[in-house]
Amino acid sequence: MSYSIQDEFNRQLSMLPEDGQTLEARNAIFHELIGHDGHGYCRTYGRIVPRRAVYKDGAGPSQSTPQPSTIEQITQQVRAELRDELKEELRAEFSTHLQQMRAEMMAFVSQGASVDPNRQVRAELRDELKEELRAEFSTHLQQMRAEMMAFVSQGASVDPNRQVPDASSGHRAFRESAEDENPYTPPPEDQV
Repeated sequence: MSYSIQDEFNRQLSMLPEDGQTLEARNAIFHELIGHDGHGYCRTYGRIVPRRAVYKDGAGPSQSTPQPSTIEQITQQVRAELRDELKEELRAEFSTHLQQMRAEMMAFVSQGASVDPNRQVRAELRDELKEELRAEFSTHLQQMRAEMMAFVSQGASVDPNRQVPDASSGHRAFRESAEDENPYTPPPEDQV
């Protein structure tokens, strides 16, 4: 008789498309042919096998499958374990990356380079400005020397009390004598 039940099961299963032959469909066909287990016994094992040999004590056929709360607990536990494993992997990877960066920085510093990239840029700009100012100052100094040499070669004397007029600087006009230098005239000695 079981042979005919098995044949009927296979016949009904073969009528379903392959993607429809899921566990739920197989269970539905099986229970349609055999029926559901009654209270206190397991029909599929026969009369000789007691219920406690199939199910754990106090559990029925509906209790043999995990309950949603059990599934949720297992899911949470697996998630927690995965989260911990991922954290540990990320920490190890981050630590390795950090050590590599430190080694690169130490090599960079030991070569005499600056750690602060802005400092290096500022130093380069400062050096460029110094060179520009030196060149400009040197050119200006050479022009002044040439003018001075031309002035001296014309036979003029270089009087330190004589002021060169410069309209932009606010200097006064030429002073021809030392008397013009100090406008204050002291009183005669007999009045003192």
